[in-house]
Amino acid sequence: MGRGAGDQDTGTLGGCKSLDGQDGADDREQEIVAAVREIERAYGAQTLLYSLIEKIGGEVDVDRICRVAVQEMEDALGASTLLLMLLDEPTGALSVKAASGVCADRAEGFRLRPDACVIGRALRSLRPIAARCGEGVERLPFPADYLLSVPMVVRGRTIGAILACDKKAGGEFLTPEIKLACALAAYVGAALSNAFLIAHKEAQAAALSKSDRLLRQSYENLLQADKMATLGLIVGTALHDVNNFLTTISGHVQLLEMSDPDPHRRASYRNVLRATDGIRGLIQGIQGFSRKSAEAYALLDVRRPLEEAISLIEKFLTVNRIRLIRAFRTGLPPIMGSLNQLEQVFLNLIQNAAHAMGMGGALTLSADAEGGDVVLTVADTGCGIPEEHIGQVFDVFFTTKPAGKGTGLGLSICKRIVEEHGGSVGVESEVGVGTRFTIRLPGVRNVSDFNGVSRAVYPDVKTFQSPVSFL
Repeated sequence: MGRGAGDQDTGTLGGCKSLDGQDGADDREQEIVAAVREIERAYGAQTLLYSLIEKIGGEVDVDRICRVAVQEMEDALGASTLLLMLLDEPTGALSVKAASGVCADRAEGFRLRPDACVIGRALRSLRPIAARCGEGVERLPFPADYLLSVPMVVRGRTIGAILACDKKAGGEFLTPEIKLACALAAYVGAALSNAFLIAHKEAQAAALSKSDRLLRQSYENLLQADKMATLGLIVGTALHDVNNFLTTISGHVQLLEMSDPDPHRRASYRNVLRATDGIRGLIQGIQGFSRKSAEAYALLDVRRPLEEAISLIEKFLTVNRIRLIRAFRTGLPPIMGSLNQLEQVFLNLIQNAAHAMGMGGALTLSADAEGGDVVLTVADTGCGIPEEHIGQVFDVFFTTKPAGKGTGLGLSICKRIVEEHGGSVGVESEVGVGTRFTIRLPGVRNVSDFNGVSRAVYPDVKTFQSPVSFL
């Protein structure tokens, strides 16, 4: 009995030791399993990070970096929806740059001021924050139960945030997922910062290149302007001499006309005199146009500078078989302006139109009144201006003419003169159809208000009538 009892006790004690050993083995097994899982999780995170580095490492396209990042992070964190938001420093607002997941479409264009919400707390603390919705995050464009907000910080500067919404498996975001999100956000932030820096440097390089090109063009145009100034002096002297020769020629022809009894020869002499008068008028027009104008604005009929410009180029239009159509309405209100400057504007526009048409075509010049303004148009049937150049035609130094054929200053000067007169100039064009320039100048409604203003520029402002009626 005693041995039996002892044996039973011994067996019982032995059984207890055996159970304790089993429990210890189970604990060690659980520790090993947990360690293996941690190793697998770390390996998975490292693999994901290497994959992300391979896909966006060295990438300079901000959109592609954001697009790839949200796709990779959505899978890695098991999030239903993942947003990458960038910070606009001037306004302090966050805007969605890229989104992935179930509610990606609803997040497009979403902007948020990170004040007291979870995202704002994460940005201010520079630390990740996981929270349930309802804790200051009600302003999202879609419903969510759990959020993980991770700031993207590069060299102490916050550039945005990663926002993971709801796990696909349910529940809140745990510490391993938060650590993984922080590692990915750090790398994505660095990649974006590099892309921003490269884009900024490229923009600076482009701006410097453009400035250098403009400086070179300015220098070349200054040289050309100097040549033109010298040529102007030479031409001015030559015109003065030609005018003197014309005076001599016309004087002798007049004597011949007076002394010759033959009516046919006298008619020929008169033709010669008319030709010399035409040449003299052309010389006077060139001298008047080239003379620097310093007079004050005066009341004038806008058709006057138009006619003056036409007289200078009409022969060129005839030689090139360009049909000139005048459409001037009578009774236009006068304007305050400079005859010489407006003549320069119209001459430039007419010359450009003639060059665009080459040989043949129709040039229409019109003058009308609209809403108290005087509206003038110069329309041609030339080659037209390509759509991509329309917005540049008034830029300084812009020209589509071959080298040596144009400086790119004419239209910019025209625009400046018109705007100095309180007006505006616009252009419409269609390739292969033609081009129309429209100038609007403010009309003077009450001429009596300008009784003290000189009318020397155009004394017959009230009585001028165009020889061609309005079409």
